[in-house]
Amino acid sequence: AAVECLESRSFDMFLHFILAHGQVLVVALLVLLLCCWCLLLRCRRRRTDLREGAGASIEMTGIPEEPFKGDLAHAVSAIGWDDGSVDKLILIDDTGEEPSSEMAMMLMSELARAGHVQPLAVVANTFPADARAALARGTLDMLGLHDVPVGIGSDVGPKVSKDKFSEFISTEKTGTDYIKAPLAAVEKLLATSPGTSEATRISRKCRIWRAQELMVEQLERVENKSVSLALLSSCTDVAELLWTHADLFAAKVARVTIMGEIKANRE
Repeated sequence: AAVECLESRSFDMFLHFILAHGQVLVVALLVLLLCCWCLLLRCRRRRTDLREGAGASIEMTGIPEEPFKGDLAHAVSAIGWDDGSVDKLILIDDTGEEPSSEMAMMLMSELARAGHVQPLAVVANTFPADARAALARGTLDMLGLHDVPVGIGSDVGPKVSKDKFSEFISTEKTGTDYIKAPLAAVEKLLATSPGTSEATRISRKCRIWRAQELMVEQLERVENKSVSLALLSSCTDVAELLWTHADLFAAKVARVTIMGEIKANRE
């Protein structure tokens, strides 16, 4: 009987509270529902922005319609090319090994946009060169340099089991997966024999070539003493080019710039 009396009093108190504060509870409930609705709309809008804004891509390629454009052009304009010359550039690097490779391509895109440089090719070497070439292709496309071909260079260096970059490039992590399609294209290209019509067809479609074939072709179509080679990684591919096409190299290349270091002798 005491328990029933306690339960009855508790129910009466709860009912009295509801009747006394019913309007307040209704208003609070409406406010809570409104907040939930606003949060849902915000999340939907955020996902739409990722798809249609930063994540907008051209069908089948995964490349943004609007390329990245930085503020490096302001620094570039301060350098000054008073003679109005345009350097034809072939860049050799180990794309994906260090951020300096991407920074070099960003600077190259700004120089090209300012009319100071005409990029002829980017050659990616150092194991795994095929994955690095795919990364270079995707990076150049992100920068709007769709017409700059990429070469698959030599597999020099330690033969590690996996690259250090492809797993971090995806729609979820970077907004656009700009390496998936180039990786598939590289795999198809390397499955063909060099110099065949099928290899040429694949290379033209994906804009990725075997490095030696690409560099020879690009040198043959330009005027003498007009090409600058910028070596930011292994010199193996340029050394092979010089060994196999010495006359072409001497005729077309004006300068070779090699990134290196000097160890001071403290003794």
